[in-house]
Amino acid sequence: MKQHIALGLAFLIAFNSGFAQNTESNSQETPYKVALVKDGAIIAGSIGLNVLGYSLIKNKKDLTAAELASKTRDQVPFFDRGNAGYYSEKADNDSYIPFQASFAMPVILAFINPNERHHLGQVLVLYTETMAITGAVFTMATGNVYRSRPYVYGTKAPYDLRLDKNSQRAFFRRPYCSYSGSHLFYG
Repeated sequence: MKQHIALGLAFLIAFNSGFAQNTESNSQETPYKVALVKDGAIIAGSIGLNVLGYSLIKNKKDLTAAELASKTRDQVPFFDRGNAGYYSEKADNDSYIPFQASFAMPVILAFINPNERHHLGQVLVLYTETMAITGAVFTMATGNVYRSRPYVYGTKAPYDLRLDKNSQRAFFRRPYCSYSGSHLFYG
């Protein structure tokens, strides 16, 4: 039921904003400015940072049994303590539904909205640029910050999952999710 509500809300928000633009303007005019050299350099640089950040993430070390034993809820900032120790595989799996839908939504809306459809190339360049920058921010932050995920502080998650190096990727991440190896940059 929650999946249907989340999906319904996503569509309402998407369609509302997609059709809220001024449709009386000349479809040949464009508010987007794309330059091959500038935007290409931004995309290439962001992809490079994604690769570097992903490398940093993959080279993190597993927790030792002693480090895991020393983790207590008192070490977690007060605003995160409510999540400390929580683990739900179902919540993790359910949270990927809106996450994955968010990748397709801008492209779908570009095809639906006639003003954007006339400038699809520009929209896709800007979308690619945005996704590359977002990925770079995430991977670099996650690769450089060692912060335990909340499930490390409890006993509900499997022991080997709590020791795994991916348990040190709590920065820019949903606070209660377990690891899913199917996502290259975000999982």
